[in-house]
Amino acid sequence: MFDHKGNGRTKITTDPACKAVVEFLSVLETKEVDNLLTIWAENCLFELPFSHKGIPGLEYPKFRGRQRIYELFQKVAVDKNIECKDIKLFPMRDHEYAYVEFFCDIEQLDLGIKYTNHYCGLAHVVEGKIVLFREFFHALIRQNFEATGF
Repeated sequence: MFDHKGNGRTKITTDPACKAVVEFLSVLETKEVDNLLTIWAENCLFELPFSHKGIPGLEYPKFRGRQRIYELFQKVAVDKNIECKDIKLFPMRDHEYAYVEFFCDIEQLDLGIKYTNHYCGLAHVVEGKIVLFREFFHALIRQNFEATGF
């Protein structure tokens, strides 16, 4: 069983894919980046199809391999404070998949800017290891923030 925050109260999940997702979100909050090495598969993929760096018709950001994802989140841990809240997990019929929705409060430390957005993700988890995490965010919230916040 694994506890996670959701709707202001603790919930428990025994679903292996959901457990891995919650462990990943926990790393974002605690900055215990070394834990990524145990929850991501060696040949994993982290995709951001709606990234603000993406341009329609061109390739969006993809981070391939556990080491590359580890390096990405080492930088994130230094640059940002992150709090994930209102986490809602949706186990799939195929227990290797989970869908998650959550809000994320992010503070960009070097700029002193705070930002909140609504996120969702699809995870593929094999034998307790994340092999794919595809993350989406509310594009209009991001666009409005970039127009006034950056």
